[in-house]
Amino acid sequence: MPKRYSETGLAALREGLEEYLTKECGVPATRRPFRCISKGHKDKHPSMSIVPGKHAVKCHACGWYGDVFAVAQEVEGLQSFPEAVEAVARALGQSLPEGIEEPFRASQKPQEPLYPVPSMPQHPNIIEAVQEAFMRLYSMEGRAGLAYLEARGFYPDDITRNGIGYVSDPAQLAPGMFKVAPSDYEQGFLVLPAMNAECTACHYATLRPLKPNPVHKEWNPTGTRALWHEWALTGDAAGKEVLVAEGIFDAMSLEIVAHDYDTEAGRLLLRDPWQRPYLKHPPVALLSTSGVRRFLALIYYTPAKKRPSRVVVSLDADTAGQEAAAELLAGLDALGVPCSNMRPFPDGCKDANEWLQHLRQVA
Repeated sequence: MPKRYSETGLAALREGLEEYLTKECGVPATRRPFRCISKGHKDKHPSMSIVPGKHAVKCHACGWYGDVFAVAQEVEGLQSFPEAVEAVARALGQSLPEGIEEPFRASQKPQEPLYPVPSMPQHPNIIEAVQEAFMRLYSMEGRAGLAYLEARGFYPDDITRNGIGYVSDPAQLAPGMFKVAPSDYEQGFLVLPAMNAECTACHYATLRPLKPNPVHKEWNPTGTRALWHEWALTGDAAGKEVLVAEGIFDAMSLEIVAHDYDTEAGRLLLRDPWQRPYLKHPPVALLSTSGVRRFLALIYYTPAKKRPSRVVVSLDADTAGQEAAAELLAGLDALGVPCSNMRPFPDGCKDANEWLQHLRQVA
């Protein structure tokens, strides 16, 4: 008859999960993410962490989940639950739990999808308002916005290509779309629209306040967030290399200065910004580091044959940007999508927009 242990004794061993991870798995600091212990996941980045209050671990890239006994079975290649109990007790220097209260029944946690289905923004089509905002940018009212864009290294053809506009009041796009007090931003806002591939519809736009050093660099509409050029990430991306940046200005800059990706050298082939045409497949912008999970969810729910052939990550060189890049690369690895982190830009530039400004100042 199989050995059965009391739940009281098993609970005491489960509480030793962190000690077991340190002793048997070589995890030096369980309070921070560590590499996945699953043998089926070649984790290149720290993707696993302790589930608070559960005495269990979960990999946020491949979805592997288990308590200390599941970890022991995976790490030591054990076939039965009693073997795992004995291994854990031995590793922790504890005696085996005794007594039979109830026959042990291993509970199988139902396999959950790695990511929830990404919901789409439910905003009206504001394409006409976006067009009006574009014309307003070239009026006396929008001169501060135009000066701001020129200072960021963008020329009129770059602005026109992306339909950037200006509003003094968010309600000029769509009433109730933004929860913001316009009086706090007397210089108004740049409108950064996320249009569809044909530029016939726009259900989402980000506002960039022109106030110096604003608390929030972008104001996003209420409700579900979208990525900039989301359409370039799903079905239209089949067999193509997709560049992903943190902000819209960085994505726009990549579209101007990036020529191609050298897979062997692991870097972008940069070009003079005076050359044309733009990249054939536009980069995607996360809008913030919080957009990583939406990016991964969109890939997750896209059939494999329609996914990008490679994703090249070009996030900011600061701590937040590089942590987000590591999360994005780990998630793409788990989904089987070839990916790489772009090498730093030359001359100490922290992102693509700084590099564009540098090039155009030199030119």
